Amino acid sequence: MQNKTLIFGILNWGLGHAARSLPIVNELINCGFRVVVCSDGEPLEWMRNELSGVIFEELPTYKVSYTSSVIPWYLSSLPGIAKTIAVENRLLEVLVERYSADFVISDNRLGFYSQKVPSFYITHQLSIQVPRFSHWASKIHAKYINKYTEVWIPDLPSIHLAGQLTENPKVKIERKYIGPLSRYSNLEKVNSELVLGILSGPAEARLKLLDFLLKQNIENLCIVGAPEERVDVDHQIFGILSKDEMGPLLGKAKVIISRCGYSTLMDLMFLKVPALLLPTPGQFEQEYLAEALKDRPHWVIQSESDFDYKSADLQLKKYVEPTEVKVDLRDFLSFLNRE
Repeated sequence: MQNKTLIFGILNWGLGHAARSLPIVNELINCGFRVVVCSDGEPLEWMRNELSGVIFEELPTYKVSYTSSVIPWYLSSLPGIAKTIAVENRLLEVLVERYSADFVISDNRLGFYSQKVPSFYITHQLSIQVPRFSHWASKIHAKYINKYTEVWIPDLPSIHLAGQLTENPKVKIERKYIGPLSRYSNLEKVNSELVLGILSGPAEARLKLLDFLLKQNIENLCIVGAPEERVDVDHQIFGILSKDEMGPLLGKAKVIISRCGYSTLMDLMFLKVPALLLPTPGQFEQEYLAEALKDRPHWVIQSESDFDYKSADLQLKKYVEPTEVKVDLRDFLSFLNRE
């Protein structure tokens, strides 16, 4: 029997979507699928380095415009995003024909659905949190989600890591909880005083956090995820690292300092390392998650304006490990191999 083919589209918004998609892609490969991975920019290059035996295709970039004008960035970006959605949808149908695809999976690429084969949408964010326009934005998001066959939510009701972001009554298709996704498990832990700063998000956001952390005079600080032009290995500033390169640093980390992105939160559920989380100013999803999760004993959440590493370090001495998370992707994905 010929192996089934699956096309997997990944949003380029930092590496978070690629990182959380990696365990699914690996499981699909292990199950015998021919996989076509589609993305753009750094996520596409990162996936090329992490995977072998798959096909890669480049997609158009979502045109996000960060503006300092009176128009918020999430509104000024809409025309560019809408154009990209239309282009990627046409391109996907070409790829479905070219590779005789059986299924499509999209991690947050709104236009990556097919009229010809079952298409599945991965997101933890069914509702959109933005000032004054949450209802309107969530309604638009639901309109796109409803074009898919199912929506897969990387969370569990028992953990409720995404809070109310998983709620949107306008979403009419079947939703399935697949559990938190992380590329890390069973890391070898080493006693160390290493403080690991992890930069995430688009390059502009990573650069801002890098400069912020360098001003704090934190002892034993190592930073990963720096833009290429700011890499300084002699001063423990590294660029984007592979899963295998990150593993030893995570194993030595006494504390992680990072943004409050959802992929980071999922990783922390598996890593079991105390963390100081700094939501990105103006990224409303992160600010919502920071407020919703502030009382959990796995991390300390501070704003940049109130940053106090010594205070956070004292609080993190009361760290409580998250409940063990067991996710069986093979069992969940098994329905794709049924005749």
